[in-house]
Amino acid sequence: SVSLRNMISRAVDEKVEAKADETWECKICTLINSTADLRCEACETPRPQFVAEAGLASEESEEEDNVTDRATVWGAAGAGAGLGFVLGGGLFAAVGAAGGAFAATREGKVGDVARTSGRGVVKLQQQAVALNEKHKVTSRVQAAAADAVQKTKELNEKHQITQRAQTAATGVVNGA
Repeated sequence: SVSLRNMISRAVDEKVEAKADETWECKICTLINSTADLRCEACETPRPQFVAEAGLASEESEEEDNVTDRATVWGAAGAGAGLGFVLGGGLFAAVGAAGGAFAATREGKVGDVARTSGRGVVKLQQQAVALNEKHKVTSRVQAAAADAVQKTKELNEKHQITQRAQTAATGVVNGA
């Protein structure tokens, strides 16, 4: 008889056997997945290469949104967290996230609204990823930040700003 523990162990062993350099990044949640995974382990978004290879993508499904139920719940949690944060800060954000995720699993109008909000959040995130891929926004911001840090270091070395501030602070402390 096959026990649950054996099944889990086999599944884990299969995951470990997958080569570390054979991974793919989820375009929705950015989790790094093994190529053995046909769906993202976090949000269950289908692996793009698998969808293309299997010929599962159609113009309708791409236009539709390709948002899984799990991603919808996460999106609803994000919407709830955002609303909670706006209304009352960090604690309300946590409560809003839990409430949004829970509501997305319910039937009726509340569930419908939560799922619609969740899908909207996921679609917005998908659009942001596509925009970033097209315009390399993240890379440009990182390059600009690195350049700013480098210029700040050069300015500090040239004018000895840090050393002068330390000397001034020491003088104030000793003079007090």
